[in-house]
Amino acid sequence: ITFIYKMFSGIDFLLKRTMSSFFNAIKNLLTAYHIDKSSTGKIIEPFFDAEVLSTLLALL
Repeated sequence: ITFIYKMFSGIDFLLKRTMSSFFNAIKNLLTAYHIDKSSTGKIIEPFFDAEVLSTLLALL
């Protein structure tokens, strides 16, 4: 019984980690627009860092 409980809590932990990294990827995408302050504060094209790209590729 203890083994089964540990197995399920491990799966639950993995699921929570996956979900949190998924939401972090979305949050990173939303904040991936950086503002070019030299011009009129206009938002220029989004940039993707390696973490966002790898997370997106992992989701495909």
